[in-house]
Amino acid sequence: MYDHVGGGFFRYCVDEKWIYPHFEKLALDNAWMIFTLVEFYKESKKPLYKRIVDETIVFMNSSLLGEDAYFYSGVNADSEGREGAHYLWRAEEIFHSLGTSQGIDFCEWFGLNPQGNFPNEEGTLDGFHHLGLETSLEDQLNPSDMRLYQSMREKLRLKRETREQPIIENKKILEFNAISALALIQYGTTFDHASFAEQGLELFDRITQDYLDRKSRVLTQPHFGSFVTQLIDSASLIFAHSWASTLLEGHLAKKLRAKAHQLLQSCISQFWDNERGGFFSCIDNLEYPRHKEFYDSSLPSPNSLLAWSIHLLNHDEFESYLDVILNAPLKIDPDNPSFFGIIHMLRKLRGV
Repeated sequence: MYDHVGGGFFRYCVDEKWIYPHFEKLALDNAWMIFTLVEFYKESKKPLYKRIVDETIVFMNSSLLGEDAYFYSGVNADSEGREGAHYLWRAEEIFHSLGTSQGIDFCEWFGLNPQGNFPNEEGTLDGFHHLGLETSLEDQLNPSDMRLYQSMREKLRLKRETREQPIIENKKILEFNAISALALIQYGTTFDHASFAEQGLELFDRITQDYLDRKSRVLTQPHFGSFVTQLIDSASLIFAHSWASTLLEGHLAKKLRAKAHQLLQSCISQFWDNERGGFFSCIDNLEYPRHKEFYDSSLPSPNSLLAWSIHLLNHDEFESYLDVILNAPLKIDPDNPSFFGIIHMLRKLRGV
């Protein structure tokens, strides 16, 4: 699912062995991957995680960052009339770009052959490869070969730039940008790159200016065809401020905590169900059905993010709301607590 030439993660795979990706890239997925891999790196110090995060940050800023400092929503999968055409390689293209000696090494590392590994629409192989790895390069190569690989990767990136480019999806979605801002701050503070942390903080400020009213309520935004104010936008922004406040010190940390507190108060007034508890997925609107999302999928649910935020803020004002959310799995699906991912984790952390 990783783009070894241009950096960044594709959205998902379309086969049960996780070999063939759907070649769309989303800013949100990549921001969450940065967030997750930085946490993995903190625990393991594995160079693999650091390299992938470095490359994904470069992809985000080079391919998805607009002139107004917001991130676009993603990159389309199609070009040249075929899904993935921008990302697929024939072995002879590799040799033409790298030369014989380096081409042999690269094809060996990535398992390339004349037959290819990516089936066409008829399900047969016609020489095209998706560059995937069964074993990480860090586990295959010595430091000298890793440096050689980076040189090869840049040659292939420049060659790929001459191809037809996939369309950039230029929607600017609040949820995507909130998590992207957090990813930048986390990356910058972890690896001592102040400019990235500053970029994330500036993005928070722009969001406050452009997306919030004077009471820190999220203004109605077009959200995948809907113009109803969605909980996920508020939940993502609250979580991003709450977590970022733990990464910084002094005035900046206090500022972020205060903003998260204010955002959470507004979120409760807009979305909380005063009768049964939990946060509704959108504001009250007769034309749009309201429901509550507690289950985590590949991404956290809004109620999970808000529960996590309340846990991080650790303020008595919000404890009663957290108690209700943490008890939701017992009412909704008591036999499958792990389906609730983050809520299940918080229950264990808090001894519930």
